[in-house]
Amino acid sequence: MSSQASSLSAQKTKTKTILLVEDEVISAMAEATSLEKEGFSVITAYNGEEAVEYATRNTGIDLILMDIDLGAGMDGTRAAAIILKYIDIPVLFLSSHTEPEIVEKTEKITSYGYVVKNSGKTVLLASIKMAFKLHEANRKLQMTSDNFSTVFHLNPVAMTITQIDSNLISDVNKAFSRLSGYSEAEVVGKNALKDLNIWVDPEDRHNMVRDLKRNGRVDGLELMFRMKDGTLRIVEAAGELITYNNKPSMLGIWHDFTERKRAEELLRESEGRYRTLFENATEGLFLTTTEGRYINVNPSVARMFRYSSPEDMINSVTDIGRQIYAHPEDRDTFISIMAEQGKCEGMEVEMVRKDKNRIWIRMNVHVVRDGQGNILHYDGTCVDITESRRIEEALKKSENEFKSLFDASPTGIGLLKDRRLLKVNTQLVKMLGYTPDDLLGKSVQEFYADDDEFNRVGETIYGMVEQSGVGEIETRLMNKSGLMIDVYIRASAVDRHDAAAGTIITVQDITERKRAEEALGKALQEKETLFHELQHRMKNTLMMIKSILSIEIEHSGRADTQAVLENIKGRIESLAFLYTILSQSKSLTEVSLDEYINSIAVSLADSCISGINSVKIEKQCDHLVTNVKSAAAWGLIVNELLTNALKYAYPKGESGVILIQLKKRDSDIMLSISDTGAGPAADFDIDEPKGLGLLLVKMLARQLGGELSFKRGKDNVFMITAPL
Repeated sequence: MSSQASSLSAQKTKTKTILLVEDEVISAMAEATSLEKEGFSVITAYNGEEAVEYATRNTGIDLILMDIDLGAGMDGTRAAAIILKYIDIPVLFLSSHTEPEIVEKTEKITSYGYVVKNSGKTVLLASIKMAFKLHEANRKLQMTSDNFSTVFHLNPVAMTITQIDSNLISDVNKAFSRLSGYSEAEVVGKNALKDLNIWVDPEDRHNMVRDLKRNGRVDGLELMFRMKDGTLRIVEAAGELITYNNKPSMLGIWHDFTERKRAEELLRESEGRYRTLFENATEGLFLTTTEGRYINVNPSVARMFRYSSPEDMINSVTDIGRQIYAHPEDRDTFISIMAEQGKCEGMEVEMVRKDKNRIWIRMNVHVVRDGQGNILHYDGTCVDITESRRIEEALKKSENEFKSLFDASPTGIGLLKDRRLLKVNTQLVKMLGYTPDDLLGKSVQEFYADDDEFNRVGETIYGMVEQSGVGEIETRLMNKSGLMIDVYIRASAVDRHDAAAGTIITVQDITERKRAEEALGKALQEKETLFHELQHRMKNTLMMIKSILSIEIEHSGRADTQAVLENIKGRIESLAFLYTILSQSKSLTEVSLDEYINSIAVSLADSCISGINSVKIEKQCDHLVTNVKSAAAWGLIVNELLTNALKYAYPKGESGVILIQLKKRDSDIMLSISDTGAGPAADFDIDEPKGLGLLLVKMLARQLGGELSFKRGKDNVFMITAPL
């Protein structure tokens, strides 16, 4: 192999060296790493002065990747201008600035390109490769005009040669044909404006030619070209004024910028969407340094911690561990988890708001690393769980209280599902005589004497639960010893809308109560029997006295004595009727007053109205019930008034009517006995009765809390009104 061939092979395999000029250390490290991964050797300068020194001293540098803003001291454009005075080297500007004046400033220094930071690795590498190729093309062009055609046609960048004055295309390279879709034969000799209509805006060509004539070269113009198929492409244009075939011409270099522009637009849209999501998310979003400062927080986080704005929180909090964490050691725990696992999910921490009130936060955080794996920051989300924790604590407290009540209740309590015991308290265990483990899962059917009772209880109590939510019943259960115990069961659904949730039952042992009730019932029955016996004996005693009086009346020879004895006999008989009714009644203390009065009236009618006497006794009585003591007084009153009416109203045996009325008026009893007979004497005074009978009536009326009154007219009416 010849020495020339060896030299060419060495050039092809030689590693390209890039001088990276970047004042941001972290950014420089990241960019250098990325370039080295692509096979480049990288030398880093952190300011303009270092860049000039390295470039002029080191002849092995192939390209300079220059940041414009280098902090204090010399900026990138000044450093590039100085370097280019001494060496011919491609300078590719890399900056976050997109202002036209900055771009224009770089264009006056070099034509190798301007890359916006964060445009992406692909764009940067393509620009670097393009710069290398463009520099190589320029080098060859400067070496000899004979090599120009070769460089022109083989250049991977689209290039054209156009006459300045006529706008006729003199030559195009293959890259232009690939870009535009036109072959060389289709465009050479044609007017780019009139014949091909390549320039979307003809004013762009006019401006480019104007600047070219003024400066000799132009660079970094953004234009719109129309391709052969009609599609529009964005191109970044550079041009240089040359003489071609003895005519002033423009060497045009056209970089297809379309995909890069689309990528930039997509990046801006993506950043916009992220910002919108970040600003409007209801969930707290934050970025922090590993040292404990906020890089960014969204409005939800600021509101959560009662700061007026995200900026207020970022500026106010300088130490998250001491200012935000209620317990700084929790921050240390968090840092350890992040270092070990690279993420922290679902961590619940008590934190402090700006107003010093404490809140509970649940957060999910992950580590963001650079290309070398170093931690850049923490990216996380958080939600305020203070209220949910309060509810959980209250629920836990309520559950503990329920458990204490459940276990300490003197009443047996159980949870049933499908009539099997799922939970039992101490009292129910004690009542049934089993251990808790024996009872759990056991069907309650085993505690009933027979299936009929089991089914009866189930149908009754569950029917009531379904209808009203609560059911209750008395039954008997068998304990472990085989003894039957009387119980009162009350049941309620855990959830009326979900039968599968089960049923809560309370079981009360009422065995002793049942025994006491039976004993009490027996005692009451014996008392009633004794009372009825006493009433029967009282009735018999009164009837015996009545019989004795009847004998005395028969053997008495004096009319006045007989009359007195008859009156006494009538009064005793009225009392006897009362005890007759009581002995036949189920009640021991109350009497049907209308029934009692009717018995007295019938008896007096039988004894006082002769067969030839046409006096009638009519009764209009409401059904009224009163106590025995009051009934005795009312009976004596009726006996006296009715006896007087029968004896004195119709003395000559004339016909007539005696009317007994018993009415309830609100809360009073109204009794009246009236007749259509002669009535009392003219000097009769109800307030000063002369006979013993009316005096007795008056006294009995007062005993009842009422008054005796008399009304003379068509009917003679005696009336007593007293409280019921």
